[in-house]
Amino acid sequence: MNNAFPDYPNFYCSFTSPSQIEIKHFFEQNGWKIRKQGFDEFECSNEWAELNLVTSQSYTLLNGIIANPIENFKVLIEFFKAIDARFQAELYDEHQNIILETNL
Repeated sequence: MNNAFPDYPNFYCSFTSPSQIEIKHFFEQNGWKIRKQGFDEFECSNEWAELNLVTSQSYTLLNGIIANPIENFKVLIEFFKAIDARFQAELYDEHQNIILETNL
């Protein structure tokens, strides 16, 4: 298991539901550290992820870095399924090739 953070963003996700605030609360309720970064942006982090949660005009976006990417990508997908989220998530390698993708 590789718990080191990569030197590049490797996780990208867009949500059509739930809302940014609902996602933020779900992270908080599950022990993630939340830090406000701007007017409508939050950093959500734990020991294996540093993610930015922002809202665009029609989507909520979540992107950043995850350590042990294959395993933790699957953890995040199950996490989002638990809140009945509608999303598209992508995991990239160091060459910006998609290595895993989920669309629910």
